[in-house]
Amino acid sequence: MMLRLRKEGPMPRARKSAAAPAPAGLIKMRPYQEEAFWAEYGLQLWLWARQRGKSRTMAAKAMHWMGLNPGCLVTYASASLLLGTELAEKEAALFYSTLDEMRKQAESLGMLLRLHAADREAAIDDINVDDFKDLFTRQKLQTRLYHSPSIYSRTQVIAPNIATARGWSGFVLLDEIWFIEDFRGLWEAVEPIISSSPLFQVRMCTTIGRDDSHFAYEMAAPPEGTTFEVNPRGNWYRSQAGIRVHRVDVYDAEACGVKTYDMDSRKEITAAEAKAKAMDRDAYARNFELIMRAGGINALDRAALRHAMEAGASECFAIDREDLPADWMARAKVGDGPIALGYDVATTENKTSNPSALTVGEKVGHRMVARFTMRWKSADPDDCIELLKQVVTEMYHAGKKLRRLCVDGSNERFHAVNVKRALIPWIIVEIVVSSTKTTYKAEEMDMKTYLGNLFSNAVQDGEVLLAQHEWLRKDMLLVKKEKGRFVTETDTSGNHGDTFDSSKLALYGLRHGSGPVEATGVQVGRMEMKAPRAGIRNPYAPENLPAQEWRAA
Repeated sequence: MMLRLRKEGPMPRARKSAAAPAPAGLIKMRPYQEEAFWAEYGLQLWLWARQRGKSRTMAAKAMHWMGLNPGCLVTYASASLLLGTELAEKEAALFYSTLDEMRKQAESLGMLLRLHAADREAAIDDINVDDFKDLFTRQKLQTRLYHSPSIYSRTQVIAPNIATARGWSGFVLLDEIWFIEDFRGLWEAVEPIISSSPLFQVRMCTTIGRDDSHFAYEMAAPPEGTTFEVNPRGNWYRSQAGIRVHRVDVYDAEACGVKTYDMDSRKEITAAEAKAKAMDRDAYARNFELIMRAGGINALDRAALRHAMEAGASECFAIDREDLPADWMARAKVGDGPIALGYDVATTENKTSNPSALTVGEKVGHRMVARFTMRWKSADPDDCIELLKQVVTEMYHAGKKLRRLCVDGSNERFHAVNVKRALIPWIIVEIVVSSTKTTYKAEEMDMKTYLGNLFSNAVQDGEVLLAQHEWLRKDMLLVKKEKGRFVTETDTSGNHGDTFDSSKLALYGLRHGSGPVEATGVQVGRMEMKAPRAGIRNPYAPENLPAQEWRAA
């Protein structure tokens, strides 16, 4: 298929037949590239295997938009500009290779395609590949398509950045989104663009990364049970997030003639043979077969978390605000089982204030039912103590079996001590410090690692029920596990996996809430009684009877 620009008229619909005639033009495309190129969905995600022409197709799409919309700005945001110079130069070389084709295409339509440096008005009519790479990597590159001497459309090449995203225009190309750090925050800035005009368009492309906690996973994940037949035009589906996804794996590309070569002999081999020879099968599954496996480096398995929330949908209650509802205990269905509370104290991470979180866990059989989970922000520690007191005293006067409140005292030890003083009349308060060492099955670890494993294993084993709320799920998934340790990055709203921490403290309070255990050795066979005193003897023994009674006998 070859690209043909049109001066006016709506964007054509995606072609559905592999045998459909291709329009005449200059930029050649494979069937799956043609399918994605002509699709008219305003928001699309191209999930393609590696080295299958994503960047080339995006460059052609930028040219297409410029041709259809005089005066428009197309923003091409490439993650390669964030990942290092080498990747950026490779992408620049690919972009450069399409220039001649694009220039000829523009000339055939009576237009003029010229290059510009962002900081200079004069055009660059003759540029070699090295200079082109330099402009590309320094984010100084612009391509302009002149519709007339005074009217032109342009494409700017920049690194994806939250600070600049709010100024992007309505035609946006996002390359390799899985490798954009804090893509969730970037998307919050980009999303309003497409909704502001029916003409605006967004195209995203990526392959699958290792981190399943990345926002791209949520965007791309297909509905459970979805299977894909080999199709040279790729397969469309609507993801769990409602995004239109065009999927092209290595087998789809192979079906339309894309070849694979042996790493050693350099002879042509099939995709199946390439998989058999791959040293890293997991990497091959991600990069070429596009298999999305939950688990990754996330502390909580996504499937296990979903099951915990489905099981707790009618049993648990959660709120994401400071004001406590008057009927919270009834809505949370707090029962007659042992209850422990976990309180994660608000801290400051990277100049961002984190929320506080509280979890009320009830032991039901062998499970912890997180009856009530609350997340809030408050600048006044005394307000937090009053809120905790209200929760605790209401349950106390209702006759609930309060075992203990576990407070994270790692960073706010003074506040944790004040909480203990305020609540000790109604409940035992234990201050837990993350850096404290403990031993589990002869392995020494700090409390943060121990409690993180305790909670994540319990979720994995189906021993925890949670409220079914999207904000709660996202907060839980902020926690990752790297090299055996639990780490959390703060999102754009300051959330920091706080409900994960409060829930693990509540679980700890239920499972380890009986205080220290002491063992004392006792003499075997004595029924734990002291040895008899020397003066106690058999009163009927002859030597113990009075003399006169003995003589009388």
